[in-house]
Amino acid sequence: MDICLTAHAQIRGAQRNITPENIDLVLRYGKELHRTGASFIFLGKRDIPEDLRNDDQMRKLEGTVLIISEDSNHLITCYKNRNALREIKKKSKRRRQQPNSPMDVTGSDRRLDNNGG
Repeated sequence: MDICLTAHAQIRGAQRNITPENIDLVLRYGKELHRTGASFIFLGKRDIPEDLRNDDQMRKLEGTVLIISEDSNHLITCYKNRNALREIKKKSKRRRQQPNSPMDVTGSDRRLDNNGG
């Protein structure tokens, strides 16, 4: 999967010591969940292949989460949290609908005044 890093993801990755090579490994071995209009890719201990579990780099990546925009394949942010899968599963599977605006397309105000008209 080809993804582009947003400026925010680059900053957060640098702050959290997550390199582009680490991101590739998480993309390759991580578990993908679709929630709230984004793809969450989580690398858990069980997702790491047996032959790589003793590798220091892979052990440090355990619990890494990537959040990718579903509509544009941009990496929004990345972080590490070994308990993140539990929190991700609690999120809504769909993006919340925005409430209807009281303004219609022409810009006129559709709200009723106190007299009902």
